[in-house]
Amino acid sequence: MDKPVIVTIEHHSTREEILGRLRSRFGDIRAQIAPYVSSLNEEWNESGVSARAVALGQAFESRIDVEEHVVRVEVRLPALLGMFGGLIGNVIRRKAPKLLR
Repeated sequence: MDKPVIVTIEHHSTREEILGRLRSRFGDIRAQIAPYVSSLNEEWNESGVSARAVALGQAFESRIDVEEHVVRVEVRLPALLGMFGGLIGNVIRRKAPKLLR
């Protein structure tokens, strides 16, 4: 069973500005998680990005949705990776605001 990690981050910019920053800085996200994942594929849409990744041989999905005043990050971890949910949530809470500025 998947264990979702959901983090919301408030922002004070327009939705379009945040989407632009997210697109331009997605390479930074890739670089930060590269030591932990063996593959990462993203698919962009008008509200954000969906991504599929593999870590420790386990596939998982994530979404980043940009709303008018918040960014919602959801990472759905399979059971084996679920034990890292708290750690992943804390890293997102700490680093995401810097990426969105």
